[in-house]
Parts: sequence; structure tokens; C-alpha cells
Amino acid sequence: MGRRALVAGFLGAAMLVSAPAALAKKKTRGAEHYGVVAGTVFQETGFLLRGARVTLTPVPADGAQVKKKQIQHTVTDNRGEFAFRVPAGAMRYTVRAEADGWEPAEKTVEVQWDQRVDVVLRLRPATKGRRK
Repeated sequence: MGRRALVAGFLGAAMLVSAPAALAKKKTRGAEHYGVVAGTVFQETGFLLRGARVTLTPVPADGAQVKKKQIQHTVTDNRGEFAFRVPAGAMRYTVRAEADGWEPAEKTVEVQWDQRVDVVLRLRPATKGRRK
């Protein structure tokens, strides 16, 4: 009886250890693929610009329409950095950064499948008439 209890305990422990691993594998197989558009916003002088508003807008291919125009917004962190997660696949996006007292800047980038695209945007001081 002692030996059976020991074997049963061992098997039960083995099942508890292997169950989370099996679940983890299952989740990994069905994981969604995505791309990343990330970058940094700087002042024209080279200093980072925290708190800038960044917008990511899909750009449809020639003649094609985007089924669901999903515009994303974020704000740069203390290091002037931002990041967006985008669906995997070939798609062009416009990245636009703006902040009070600065002229907006934008770039168009292309994401292929699940790659990461890095963007650097430099904002120039706004002219006196445009400052907020």
C-alpha cells in the first residue's frame, strides 16, 4: 500500500507539473502575430520630447480601401518614446507627432508581416502665430 500511494503521488505530481506546460504550449500555438511601429520624438535641437501626442493611421494601398480604419493614439513617455501594436501583414501607416508649441511632424512607414519598424520624428518650434 505504501508503494502504491508513492506511485500515485508521483503520477499526480507529474500531471500537475505537465498540465501548465501543456496549456502554455496550446496558448503559444494559437498566439496572434503582430507588427510593431515604435519610435522616439525629439525636439529639433536633439532633446527628447515627452508628452507629445502620436497618432498612427493606416494608409490604404493604391485603389484599395481599409475595411476597418483603426486609428491609434498614444503619448510619448518620459524618454520621448512610443509604440503601437499593429496586425501582421503588409500595410503602410502614417505616424504623426504633435505637441503644444511645436510644429507637427509625420512620416509614412511600411510594416511587413510581423516586423518592428522604428521611427524618429523631430519637431520644430512653432512660429509665434501658431504657438498655443
